[in-house]
Amino acid sequence: MSQLRAPKPLLFLDILGSILLLWGLIEHFGWAQLMPEAWRFPYYQPVLLVTGLLLIAPYQFFIVVDALRQRRR
Repeated sequence: MSQLRAPKPLLFLDILGSILLLWGLIEHFGWAQLMPEAWRFPYYQPVLLVTGLLLIAPYQFFIVVDALRQRRR
């Protein structure tokens, strides 16, 4: 069985997206206020969540496409 290999920039985007997604979840559920008051704007919690998901998506897409490509071989 061969390993899936993703480019490092996609892995970096995935980690950054995961952090933003976690930050948005923490803010949304009110477990902690991590965003400084001066940086808050209307709907910043959904912006953090959606931005995190959008940054995670390319890595996940690459992994799925690569797995399907290896499966066909």
